[in-house]
Amino acid sequence: ETRMKIPVKMKGFYKVEVLKAVLDEDGNQVFDEDGRALAYEDTRTLVADWFPNLILDEGRDGMAEQLNWLAFCQVGEGNSTPNVSQTALDNQVVGQTSGIESTIPAANGVYGSKQITYRIPAGPIGNKNLNEVGVGWAQTGPAIISRSLIFVDGSQVPITPLADELLDVTNQLRYYPPAADITGTQDFDGVTYNYILRASSLSDPSVWGSRIGSEMGEYSATNSDWQVYSDVIGTVTQTPSGTPAANDNSNVQNLGY
Repeated sequence: ETRMKIPVKMKGFYKVEVLKAVLDEDGNQVFDEDGRALAYEDTRTLVADWFPNLILDEGRDGMAEQLNWLAFCQVGEGNSTPNVSQTALDNQVVGQTSGIESTIPAANGVYGSKQITYRIPAGPIGNKNLNEVGVGWAQTGPAIISRSLIFVDGSQVPITPLADELLDVTNQLRYYPPAADITGTQDFDGVTYNYILRASSLSDPSVWGSRIGSEMGEYSATNSDWQVYSDVIGTVTQTPSGTPAANDNSNVQNLGY
């Protein structure tokens, strides 16, 4: 058994938009057959443009232990400064329940990303001072990979939706592989081999975008995200040559930070 550390870095960003919810004649929010809260698209207003979030230690642990760790978005009223030891929002108001609006994978040869828009229905968020946001693998509780404070127009003013308004919260998570090769030697059965660690297919969004949040951590459903080849390695936008040997994800570790 051989273990190698692959230093993939992450960055995360949020933006928040407010829309008027579609209400029935009794003032109740209207949902479609898939449980998606409906809104009037022409009322879409950007209230918090792209801003960075903090990746939590809880989140990095979750990436090794959870399969779909970008499944939910949570918003709350807490306003403490984010720190890596946090495991949940300070004061959660609600977790997104009505499905994901859109998912956009991308890869540009430098990093891969997945951009997900979550819809937070009207009702519980009405007239609440929303200061914090997180995404993770559960609707409630200590299950978020990132946390950030949210303010209107970059000021210290919280977002306060009206009773008939809902939120579209968009999160973009980026994966940056090492910019330079990682080289070394490894012994197998008494024989020493030279190795090179290098990203591959870095311009392919199906590899470096779609699988972020499900298979791109140490936990992988396919055992194919980290592979060893014996032939020409190729550039970061190519796939190595030769017969691959896939990793064994049944035995993973959370290393120190």
